[in-house]
Amino acid sequence: MENGFDSNINLDYSSVQQDEVRAEVTIDSTLLQPAGIVHGGVLCSIVESVASAGATAWVLENSQECAFVGIANTTDFFRSVREGGLTAIGRPLHQGRRTQVWSVEVFDGDILVARGTLRGQNISRG
Repeated sequence: MENGFDSNINLDYSSVQQDEVRAEVTIDSTLLQPAGIVHGGVLCSIVESVASAGATAWVLENSQECAFVGIANTTDFFRSVREGGLTAIGRPLHQGRRTQVWSVEVFDGDILVARGTLRGQNISRG
């Protein structure tokens, strides 16, 4: 993950477990939209990445034959952010044989900036 897309959005994982994921994002000018606030796509990407990391941890623990892929991402934005850092916390709402649903909250300090839900499928690697 350190050389993939997550590095482009400055996403750094502090903990990846099958029942909780924690990550931080350092905001810089590459993550801002023209109005000078964090681009909504960045927040959606944080939700997708954090949930996928946890879901993949669950799949690896429960079935070496599968991979996890996201199939629906719904992210709500509550507050804009211009600088500093964000913390994301993801937790599963459902972990089943074929599907998983994760909720991810993104904070600026103690303030909720965005909340998203990722629904995904556990698929055969073949």
